[in-house]
Amino acid sequence: MFKKSCHLFLYSALSLTLAACGSMKTRDVNQNELTGIRKIAMASFSFEQPKAATLGADTSIPVGTESYEIQLAMKDVAASLKKKMKWNVLPVEDMKLNPAYVKTFDSKMKGFQMGKVLPQGKLLLAPDVMDGWSVSRMKPAERDELIKALGVDAIAETRVHIAFANSGANVMGIGSRYPQATIAFYLYKKGVEKPVWFEGNLKGDPASESVGKTGFFEEGKVTQLGRASVRDAFDKVNPKVTQ
Repeated sequence: MFKKSCHLFLYSALSLTLAACGSMKTRDVNQNELTGIRKIAMASFSFEQPKAATLGADTSIPVGTESYEIQLAMKDVAASLKKKMKWNVLPVEDMKLNPAYVKTFDSKMKGFQMGKVLPQGKLLLAPDVMDGWSVSRMKPAERDELIKALGVDAIAETRVHIAFANSGANVMGIGSRYPQATIAFYLYKKGVEKPVWFEGNLKGDPASESVGKTGFFEEGKVTQLGRASVRDAFDKVNPKVTQ
């Protein structure tokens, strides 16, 4: 019991810290360091989305569920960055076969993990890809080693949060639900401790299709429509535009 309470305390404390940090700055771009990047790897990527209601009490443990749809979302983002930034993006299939990546994945995703954030909804992962907090939890030297082993200039971390936009006619929790993505994106370059590109509040447009009017929605449909919102967000982003 003490161990479980201790873990929840650690998760909550880290979540509050991240929220506080996020409220201070939602965007930061180091143009000088960004200029020299030619090839990246999307090393860390995950979705967090609402869980559908159940008829009984939900006693499930909030752990990640692998979904090929998330790997497709990674490819969407890779295509957008390649087109917009003229970068080469290491194919996710090649990345997952790299021995250094496998070793890093095992160290960050298996066994007890100090400081992992407890998801507030359903956490979806691409098969054999680290979640959207793993790269940030690495030490700078660990990131540099992984970047070198992957043969890239930088590695990216992407956290996608799917929430519901509504039509404004929500009464007692009943109303149309349109999935919308809000994204935190971090790009770490070899030899640079802090992210050279950070987007903390990157938003896609809400889906034009509703997943329903109550909490008994299809979770797979939320993921699919959320993926489209992620594509929209990255199609609009421009790191050369400063706030």
